Amino acid sequence: MLASKLERHYTFGGKELSCFCKMLGFQVLNTVVASSVFFFFSQFFARSRHSWYAYGAAMILNVLVGDLIVINLGIDLGRPDILISRHVLAKRTHTQREMNAMYAPRADIYLAFRLQLTTKCIVITLLYSAALPICYLFCAVFLWVSMWIDRYNLLRRLVPPPRSPDALISLLLRVIFPLAISLHLLG
Repeated sequence: MLASKLERHYTFGGKELSCFCKMLGFQVLNTVVASSVFFFFSQFFARSRHSWYAYGAAMILNVLVGDLIVINLGIDLGRPDILISRHVLAKRTHTQREMNAMYAPRADIYLAFRLQLTTKCIVITLLYSAALPICYLFCAVFLWVSMWIDRYNLLRRLVPPPRSPDALISLLLRVIFPLAISLHLLG
């Protein structure tokens, strides 16, 4: 809503790129800061270098499993907004055009949201896989499940979204993934 009402982007691609950057930055920063707090707590107060695994590693795995189960399966596959729209709101419309709009909603920034969620999973996996090799397994399962959910939603539930800008994938391939791989090599 804020991107549509306050920022007033000139193109849909600009809005999608802006939303992607904000969501990804917040999600990754939030996870890294929270994990770092547990790391510094274990270094200064717990007197044991391995106590990070009790809290920080558990939080990282909770983030990956939570995204896999709650976001992927619960929200994006279940799509409660579409179920309510189809089975409750569509029956109360007055015209066929309104019913069609309720039955098949627009995808709007669906691709930006799904891409940031996938990128977050890959970046978090690359950042923490040196300490938690099981992240690779969770990331692989996440990517496999995401592929099927996106196919189902984009082919059966949503009106096709507008064309995404090339700058979105260019940002991923030229900036985000090389930075994540570099940080992985440092870890």
